Amino acid sequence: MSSETQDGPVALDGAGAASDPSDPEAIRHEIAETTSEIGRTVEALAAKTDVKEQARQKVREQIAQRPAIGFAAAALLLLWLVRRRR
Repeated sequence: MSSETQDGPVALDGAGAASDPSDPEAIRHEIAETTSEIGRTVEALAAKTDVKEQARQKVREQIAQRPAIGFAAAALLLLWLVRRRR
């Protein structure tokens, strides 16, 4: 982000504080912050579009809230596997 002053453009950091736009270290720091922010945004968007993972997470939450359901599901799976082998 930048702003205009009498002396010319001034770069603003994420907190709105002025930094020297010609300082290479400040530029590197700003690039690193922006890259990190973009990465978090992309991960959040990818998570929102992953319908299968959202469904899995809901099932995990339901099982965690109701341990008896998880136990019953495991018992049914075990029973099914035993019967299948016969």
